[in-house]
Amino acid sequence: MADDPATLPPKAHGLGIAGMVLGIVGLVFAFIPCLNIVGIILGIVGVVLAAVGRKKSPAGHQGMATAGVVCSILAIVIGAIWWFRLANAVNDGVGGLSDFAKQLDQEMQNGNNR
Repeated sequence: MADDPATLPPKAHGLGIAGMVLGIVGLVFAFIPCLNIVGIILGIVGVVLAAVGRKKSPAGHQGMATAGVVCSILAIVIGAIWWFRLANAVNDGVGGLSDFAKQLDQEMQNGNNR
């Protein structure tokens, strides 16, 4: 009687779980500089898998898939924010080096004129 199919809970859908796992791993990678692109990619794949898993899951059993969508979206957003911050920092650093090179060149020219 314990194995009666009517009393067993429905099986969790693998796509929803895969989406959640990818979202969590993507969230971890999103915080690591230079690896946040991996987090963004995992987040995109996680959103797709979790959304498909959410559609295929029966009503009332969509929790894992919903968590996967949320974690994956967070991974994408946080990864993109960190990526833009890193790009801005590199751009500022390169701009600073360019200014330094110009100043050094001017100093060298002024030194030669004395």
